Amino acid sequence: MPTNDSPDLVRYTSTEHDTSHVLINPTSGLIRDAKGKSQDVLGQITKLLRAPKAQPCSLEVCEALLSGLREIQEFLIVRSHAVDELIAALQTLADSIQDKLGQEYTSSLASLKGLRSKHPVWCALADEGFVRNGNYAKRLYIGCASALAISTGEPVSKSLAQYAASLHRLEYLDRRQLRLVLSTNSGPGHSENGEFHEDVAALRRIWAKVIKVFGSTEPPPPQTTDERVRGQILSAALNATSRHMGGAAHHRLLGPDQFNKALSRIVAELAVDNLEGALGFLVMRTGLSIDVAGALPLRREPVADGRSFIDVDQGVAVVDLNVIANEASKPLVGSIPAGHRLRVHLPITLQSHLKARLQVHSNAQNLAELYPESRVPESRARIYPSRDELEPSWARLRYSLGWMLRNQGINKLHAAFLSGDFAIIPRSKLHYAAVSAQEWHVLQQWLHEKLGFDEPVAHQLATELGIGCAVVPRIENVRLHDALLVEAVTRARPAKNTTVTALLAFHNAFTKLTGWRLAVLLALREQRSIDLDASIGDVTSSWVAIHDKSVRSDRGHQPVALSGFAAMCVRLYKLHCDAIAKRIEKTIPTGTPFTRWCRSVAGGQNVRLLSLVLDDQQVHVLRSSDFTGPQWPGYVLAPDCGRKIMEHELRNHGARSSDVDAHLRHFTQGQQPASPFDPSVMSTIVRRISIVQQKVAVSIFRSPVVGLSKGFLRVEALELGCR
Repeated sequence: MPTNDSPDLVRYTSTEHDTSHVLINPTSGLIRDAKGKSQDVLGQITKLLRAPKAQPCSLEVCEALLSGLREIQEFLIVRSHAVDELIAALQTLADSIQDKLGQEYTSSLASLKGLRSKHPVWCALADEGFVRNGNYAKRLYIGCASALAISTGEPVSKSLAQYAASLHRLEYLDRRQLRLVLSTNSGPGHSENGEFHEDVAALRRIWAKVIKVFGSTEPPPPQTTDERVRGQILSAALNATSRHMGGAAHHRLLGPDQFNKALSRIVAELAVDNLEGALGFLVMRTGLSIDVAGALPLRREPVADGRSFIDVDQGVAVVDLNVIANEASKPLVGSIPAGHRLRVHLPITLQSHLKARLQVHSNAQNLAELYPESRVPESRARIYPSRDELEPSWARLRYSLGWMLRNQGINKLHAAFLSGDFAIIPRSKLHYAAVSAQEWHVLQQWLHEKLGFDEPVAHQLATELGIGCAVVPRIENVRLHDALLVEAVTRARPAKNTTVTALLAFHNAFTKLTGWRLAVLLALREQRSIDLDASIGDVTSSWVAIHDKSVRSDRGHQPVALSGFAAMCVRLYKLHCDAIAKRIEKTIPTGTPFTRWCRSVAGGQNVRLLSLVLDDQQVHVLRSSDFTGPQWPGYVLAPDCGRKIMEHELRNHGARSSDVDAHLRHFTQGQQPASPFDPSVMSTIVRRISIVQQKVAVSIFRSPVVGLSKGFLRVEALELGCR
């Protein structure tokens, strides 16, 4: 209990405690123990962070500061001696606090109760010390703010708490990606190329101040073309405004009339073999700035990953996308061949022009050097003569094609790949969506015809990879997997007079089939326990609440469409549970844990819908791996294949992009498809998705499968699941 003389301290009452969660709260006694620089630093941070009385959670604050200062050293070109001294002093202080851990004092977030409004910076650092997450951007911001405060002697601004909290959207960036974001010439760093999201802009501003104070006088090495390409792609994906993500027109884009005039100019320049024609085509199709497009190197495939280039012989411009696809999955057998490379096929005329020029200028290293008689225009230069107040500049051309495509109803994923504008799709989409080489060929042919370009260079469909996730299964393998699970149910189906063991084996086979089908139709993530609730209705229900992933910006349970086929699967499973309980109770009248669970499921009670049964009739959870495991040597399914299948199939069956994202529980800033205040919005989305979901279900699974309750439903009722 807290003592009267130190109300914020908590004394130990037991010698047994978990030191991984129990941390010390230093008091004035610890300040006296600190010596030299440690005492100076403690006094400084107490003042600069506006610490509350008795400095609760000081160890956590020290650890947050240490991690932030270490991030500064990671990003500086040359380590700063001044920052090293701060780290050493803080580490000594933290060690002196740690020495008393478990002896006299402990601390917790509860000790900050009532202090957050008056001491927001101190509390924000304490929170970070407790969480210890891998958000490099947040750590770096905290380190920059504290280092500058110690250097200038000015207290840390209260806005640190606000900005640090907003940086959660950058928590998936690794240091390599964050270094590109901080680079001064990595894309939208120039005002004509775009604008930063506020939290990214705040991080860049404070990093620039740290460079001036702690940076080396040694100039940074010049960026390579590959680094500039990666930087522009990543910056564009992170820094787009909500209105751009939502598809609204804004001043960074060409208007429709301007776009058509610019397109006519580019087509004309391509016909007469001018540099501006080639650059205009690449700027529109890759989303790169005109200077970076002109610097794309001329190489021949194969080329190592991470490179962007133009292969004149193949007639393709290749842009590496790995920078926005963290830890991409390795290809699986039986999946659509794909990779994170954007392969833009050049118009046939442009390829022939480049081939002819390459024979004359054989030493040319990049696209611009093939046109020695011309200069690459400035980003702010006009594409065509104009007196418009918003000039038709090359910078405004970059993402105009994507905006035009979206306004014509093109799927966001297709629009992103066709225009190189990856701000309009969630970055995670590259982890579960793929456009096959055949689909990509058809898209590019359609686009060239629509824009007035020549036919694109022919695809090598036998060897060429698609774009996106490498573990999206081929639809024929999905159908095969379902057929094998159905066959397992058929083989295990028991006769009228059979053993309890046979009944349990059949139940497990039927549970795996039902779990597989629902996991696909509801686009479930990989789960160690499929926690769908038995209170889900049957054919009268139109949606089910799903919450299968917890993240910092968690939206909780989300409505997911339940088509007639999916609802019929639930109803058949409940009837099966009722029938199997009756069969087993004939042999064991007292019942078992399994039969009691079956009765609860059949009655729609608040229990887990899908469960396996062990030999001793104990109920066991159903995992994703139980029904996605290998059934045939010709393919391998990812544990979360349901999301990948549904994203691919919903798109192919014509679902809207926003509806697909809503069904997969992923929301894009600026385009929220549901409103908590208007249930009609949700019902409209659910109705649209249910129609397409039903088409997908019938195309893959054909018809529902009846469990032990065969004969309990009329044929016409069963057919509801196929309508």
